[in-house]
Amino acid sequence: MNTLPRRLGQRIKALRRERALTQERLAERADISVSFLSMIEGGRRVPHLSTVARLADGLELPLVELFSFDAAVSRATPRKPKAA
Repeated sequence: MNTLPRRLGQRIKALRRERALTQERLAERADISVSFLSMIEGGRRVPHLSTVARLADGLELPLVELFSFDAAVSRATPRKPKAA
């Protein structure tokens, strides 16, 4: 299942790990509980937009970057060139 909450959670988790942040540290920065962050990263909870904005601030990036799913996929999985 590739739903928006799942993709958003995976993106937040990947960005958190890139920045070498623990769930505890990011939760503290975003002023949410660690258990709530865990549920967001697992795609089990859908955060309010204000929470998403605080997570972006905690990750020190623009809000729009959390929704750059294609950019994350293209960096992780190189695309094959199209045949002419």
